[in-house]
Amino acid sequence: MNIIEEINKLTVIGRTCVSVICFERFCNKFNISHPDIKNFIQHIWKVTQVNSNTWVEWESGFYHLTITGQGDPYNEDLINSIPKNLLEDFDKFSQYVFETTASTWYTSDITGSSEFLRKVLELCIKYDVPLPKLDFYTNPPNNIHNGWGKSLSDEEVKNWQSTI
Repeated sequence: MNIIEEINKLTVIGRTCVSVICFERFCNKFNISHPDIKNFIQHIWKVTQVNSNTWVEWESGFYHLTITGQGDPYNEDLINSIPKNLLEDFDKFSQYVFETTASTWYTSDITGSSEFLRKVLELCIKYDVPLPKLDFYTNPPNNIHNGWGKSLSDEEVKNWQSTI
């Protein structure tokens, strides 16, 4: 099975979690650490339990973060925590992680979601960051909530987070 087929088996929640795991692995590999990075990662993980009652709060929460994943400029303190030679790809990485979910928000662009996860995986390969085993992050059925899949239980979230 090729990587596109594996990605296509994942729900949007699964794809987003794989992308944020890759981002965390990238940051860990290069000892990139900052409270703003931690806040971005924690906010992305909340996607696992977003529902119709919490959607607006979660979506609008990005606008309160320093790292939004939308190409906004970083503050000097954050910039100084990222090696200069990695800054451009760090920014791309955060945008791809964000878009793995955001591409589906108002257009249900499931293909776009797959494409952004593929870009995340390409950055992992570029920097020799170990790729997660994609089949571990399935939460069928894919047809629930326009491809988002079911929300995860606390235990499922903990299991997925343990693979970082």
